[in-house]
Amino acid sequence: MKPAERRKLENQQQKEIVRQKKYTEFKAKHRKLCEHIESDKFQIWYESITGTKWAWPYSGESWAWYAYCVSDIEEAKETLRKSFLPKNTWKKYADKRRQAMINASPVWRDLQEIEKIYQERDYQNALHGPGTYHVDHVIPLQGDRVSGLHCEFNLRVIQARENLVKHNAYTP
Repeated sequence: MKPAERRKLENQQQKEIVRQKKYTEFKAKHRKLCEHIESDKFQIWYESITGTKWAWPYSGESWAWYAYCVSDIEEAKETLRKSFLPKNTWKKYADKRRQAMINASPVWRDLQEIEKIYQERDYQNALHGPGTYHVDHVIPLQGDRVSGLHCEFNLRVIQARENLVKHNAYTP
């Protein structure tokens, strides 16, 4: 074996040892998170929302496996963040959504009724798992052809999957 090949093999073996150690440390430090992600309840919830089985965008199936594949957890978080959306995209989307809700809120809305609808959503999520139900605007706030109001008459609690499929469409 040539010296360069031997060094390459030694480096790979050393990286494997470091990965094994980081995997064990991560699994010990984030035991509850790993158990939650690998649980059947989480798998069912994730599949009900997205329609697909849970899997990271890489070869792993959990945080533990992903931590095993990368040198440190901060690098893993940064890589995942970059892989999903460019910088500040979530913040821009959230700001736009918040502004649309403010603009679509009439002064005559009944805040207590709106709060009851959100409490109903929280109750359903407590029964069926987090994120299972959403509060939907029947007529979307940012629809293509028509835009609705953020008031009690335009809100309903529906399953998250339905809401995500509906997106901002309105069918009378």
